[in-house]
Amino acid sequence: MVETSQFDGLSFGTENTFEIMTWNLEEFPKADNRTVAIGAEIITELSCDVNAIQEISSEFYFNLLVEECNRLDSKNNWEGIKSSSWSYGLGFIYKSDRITIESVYEIFYDENRAFPREPFVLEGSIEGDSFVFINNHLKCCGNSYIDSIDIDMDGKMDIPDEDDEETRRQLASILLEQYIIENYTEKKVIVVGDLNDDIHESRTSNVFWNFIENSEQFKFVDMELAINGENGFQWGHWSYPTWPSHIDHILINENLFNEFENNNSMVITVRLEDYFSNGWADYEEDISDHRPVAWRFQF
Repeated sequence: MVETSQFDGLSFGTENTFEIMTWNLEEFPKADNRTVAIGAEIITELSCDVNAIQEISSEFYFNLLVEECNRLDSKNNWEGIKSSSWSYGLGFIYKSDRITIESVYEIFYDENRAFPREPFVLEGSIEGDSFVFINNHLKCCGNSYIDSIDIDMDGKMDIPDEDDEETRRQLASILLEQYIIENYTEKKVIVVGDLNDDIHESRTSNVFWNFIENSEQFKFVDMELAINGENGFQWGHWSYPTWPSHIDHILINENLFNEFENNNSMVITVRLEDYFSNGWADYEEDISDHRPVAWRFQF
């Protein structure tokens, strides 16, 4: 790997563990070739096996990013795939020697209220285990109030306000939970992305409460980051510090609970601004207004 003075000391992935990272690359590429060059250095230095990217505005530059990763890193073979959306698209950049891809597809084409960008799914196998990665970018904004969705005994949903931003994210959360339970019972599932809401709020304002309440089947591995930020360390722990809020998440199903509870499990918010001479100002100008969130685990 090419040595770079700017990112000396930046690392996360190891040969004996597996890493997944989610990163909103805000209107990628913000600074064209400069964003590509710096982004590739960051991805290869962090060396996460799978990188879920949001806000890809150019497929051309996305392909350049993958090419640059391969130019910088001779140890790994990097491949990339982008969703069909022409703007604010989703994508994966991954090490093809670590994960065998079986299928890639989008879901919920007919649910554009819940999903303004269709979730992008990558199915594959890692060391013989079947994995599903679901990349998301949910609806932004709102007033932090939920006019909650009611579900009757037959599963029919009563949605009070289909245009409310929080309600749209809550609907997305409910639909994702149902879809995962119905389709991926035997597989290890990791849901990632810019989910545009906090996970540590109380039930009355938490759009992800269905996942949190169903703790036997789902867990947010970054919950501790969210709680630590709430306890006064927002700038150090949260993925969107300028609000401040923690809105980029990694959710797993029960088939990964053992990996999460293993001593080698580690989740971080990557403080990339620390590697820029003018800190956050330079990072936000050239790269993004989001920090990445990454999880490392061992089988």
